[in-house]
Amino acid sequence: PKDILKDVEQPKGKGGWGDSSATHTQNFLACVKSRQLPVADVAVGHRSATVCHLGNIAVRLGRKLTWDPVNETFVADSEAAKWVSK
Repeated sequence: PKDILKDVEQPKGKGGWGDSSATHTQNFLACVKSRQLPVADVAVGHRSATVCHLGNIAVRLGRKLTWDPVNETFVADSEAAKWVSK
């Protein structure tokens, strides 16, 4: 079988954005083939984005917030809850 990574352009040099992007691309393609979860699956991306959104909400409101990660809601804070949407 043809090597699926053969036609993927590899970055030149070490370090920087290109190397990590190529590593994630290789991992993703290998997982498509093996049906395994990638190193950074959708759950990791969701949690990473959530932290950024929570920080932005706290800055906009100008105060500390308490977040319940299991229920993905603010604890007893209806004003902060208005900022949570899809």
